[in-house]
Amino acid sequence: MGALVEIYEPTGLVLDITVLMFFLAVEVGMTFGLGWLFDESLIQRFHLVIGGLLAVVVTIVVVVTSKPRRSRPHLYEFERGLVRVDRATVEAYPWADVDYVSAVTFVPGAQGTSKTHYEYELRRHDGTTALELPGPFPGMAARISDVALDGARKSLIHTGTAVFGPVTVTRYGLTIDDEFLRWADIRSVTPGKEVVRVHYGGSHRRAWKKVWKAIPIAAVPNALALAALAGIYLPKAA
Repeated sequence: MGALVEIYEPTGLVLDITVLMFFLAVEVGMTFGLGWLFDESLIQRFHLVIGGLLAVVVTIVVVVTSKPRRSRPHLYEFERGLVRVDRATVEAYPWADVDYVSAVTFVPGAQGTSKTHYEYELRRHDGTTALELPGPFPGMAARISDVALDGARKSLIHTGTAVFGPVTVTRYGLTIDDEFLRWADIRSVTPGKEVVRVHYGGSHRRAWKKVWKAIPIAAVPNALALAALAGIYLPKAA
């Protein structure tokens, strides 16, 4: 797998306990401050601090016991792949065997409080397993894209096509679902956070028409590799 690049460790309960201890420190400070302001006795202040401490301890116990006991895997990124370690299970995801897939979902809320949720995963070519990533890793996506681009170019040589979900690349153009677009009519192929945009139009005796075709990013594995491959065939600007 090559040299180790980075280790992604789960946060566990450290963050929860840190936040609760912060509130405890605030409570202690406010107790002594208000006790001094209202001239309360030291013993009263001591009782208030003990009460606050017990409340925080009880809250910590409730948080710890209420969370389901689930495995917290560690991810080890190497130059040629990712390794997932979960207790006694070790699973490898070589870059050559997986696709980098990103997805976006909209969570509607009242009074304009809708949220956009992004997800990222490594998906095996055969569709057997997928590994959800804890966040977007541009460097990882770029490494997988380099490998996918090399594989797509070889596929074009041997089979004449390279497939990226609903997009099929040939030496003559792109087929998106059932629609074929010639390279001469395509201006750009641009992956975004939510969609892959294909800008195309006619060039016969008039300027390029601004026509866009948007493909959901979740449907296009290795979208960066698709854009890089398209860049090889797109007509160069004069």
